[in-house]
Amino acid sequence: KYIEKPGLLNELERRLQEKVPGADIVMKEEVAQVVVAGRGMKNHYDVALRTLSALAKEKIKPLMLNMGASDISFFIAVQDERAEDAVRAIYNEFF
Repeated sequence: KYIEKPGLLNELERRLQEKVPGADIVMKEEVAQVVVAGRGMKNHYDVALRTLSALAKEKIKPLMLNMGASDISFFIAVQDERAEDAVRAIYNEFF
C-alpha cells in the first residue's frame, strides 16, 4: 500500500538474500513503528521495561524491538491498528 513500484519488495528480498545467504526474511504489511526517545534515557535503566509493561497492560504485542546503537532511543513495531493505543499507553506510563 505504501510502495508504489511493482516488484520492489521482491527485488529487496533478492538483494538481502545475496548479502546474507540463508537469512530468514519476513515482510509484513500494516505494521507501525513507535519510537521512544529522550536525552535522559541513557541514565534510566527501566525505560524499556516500563514501555513494554505499558504495552502489555493494554494487550499490545510488540512485533519487533530495535535498541540500536543509540542510548537515547529505541523502536517498537506494533500492529498498525494498535499504534495510537501504543503511543497513548507509553505516554500515560511516563507522563
